[in-house]
Amino acid sequence: MAINKSKTKDNIYASLRFSIAQDLRNVDLLESFVDFFKCGYVVRYEKRSIAEFVVTRIDDIINHVIPFFEEYNIAGSKYSNYCTFKIAAFMVKNKEHLKDDGLKEILLLKNKRGIATKNNNGDD
Repeated sequence: MAINKSKTKDNIYASLRFSIAQDLRNVDLLESFVDFFKCGYVVRYEKRSIAEFVVTRIDDIINHVIPFFEEYNIAGSKYSNYCTFKIAAFMVKNKEHLKDDGLKEILLLKNKRGIATKNNNGDD
């Protein structure tokens, strides 16, 4: 989840991004996700030796990514992050992020998710 300031206007907006990063050696696996989920793309970061599968379109997140994780539950501390991401995704889908209250709620979810990530002890 990201809260960004518009480059052309004086307002802020919310955007969602689902991603999975792996060592560059596993780029074939990430590229298979594009076929499996029927959406997204792979970005290579040669200098950092990683690749990332990325989905940014809200319809793809709602129709492909979330149903997968509803069927195959996430275990461990990442489950809490997924739940807040899912709430934010449906808020964006329903255009609640375009209202001040909705944007504030997404910001709260983002901060809650950030706290969960900072407290992650790496055992997921």
